[in-house]
Amino acid sequence: MSDYKVSICIPAYENGLYIKRLLESIKNQTYKNYEVILTDDSVENEVLDIVTDYKDIMVIEYYRNNERLGPTKNCNRAISLAKGEYIKVMHHDDWFANDKSLEKFVNMLEKNNDVSLAFSGTEQVSTERRYTRHIEPEQVKKIQQDWRNLFLGNYIGAPSATIFKNEGWTFDENLKWCVDYELYMRILRNNSNFTYTEAPLICIGESETQVTQACMEDKKLRHDEYKYVYEKFELKHYPQFFKAYVIETLKYLL
Repeated sequence: MSDYKVSICIPAYENGLYIKRLLESIKNQTYKNYEVILTDDSVENEVLDIVTDYKDIMVIEYYRNNERLGPTKNCNRAISLAKGEYIKVMHHDDWFANDKSLEKFVNMLEKNNDVSLAFSGTEQVSTERRYTRHIEPEQVKKIQQDWRNLFLGNYIGAPSATIFKNEGWTFDENLKWCVDYELYMRILRNNSNFTYTEAPLICIGESETQVTQACMEDKKLRHDEYKYVYEKFELKHYPQFFKAYVIETLKYLL
């Protein structure tokens, strides 16, 4: 581990303007005990050129991938290079909602030593609309009762809305669509304690170029990944998850 408390891990791919927006939001944070790890899947030098402008402003380590890894492997590469006590993944099209966001994320873990995972609400931003989302009280109860209930819905949100202890966690590289909540399920299986805030500490950029959008349009991929998670966690032994799996399968077949 390094002297930095937080490793902000950014898996980048093109979209230099988004990277600049994110780095600006990091620069403005009141909390300064962090390093930035940026792994770049880009072909062109646009991201590198922007990162160079921030080298004298923040601690930022830039790594260009020799070959394109894809979103999940690229994110894992950033995490593997992180030396901080906490991992704060930030996808390149997301950004901190205000200058105290990182401070509040860190405080959630610092004030709750028994948790490995913390998360916040988000503000979803597209060219057409802005709206906030956060976990609902009944959803909190579901996860507290059984971490497996995340299979019924990703109540936590996107990776950018989370912070977790650097305990060797990485995303499952077999996944693109279920990749976020599958990781949360593993973390909570190991330590079921978590903390959260409903406050929108992160802005999530929504666009047609997102991996999420591509997955939404690929019915087979979504079904196959749902089945993969269902089998990985042996959820067939639980009636509520079997029912959810059957419903999802019927949606795919129809």
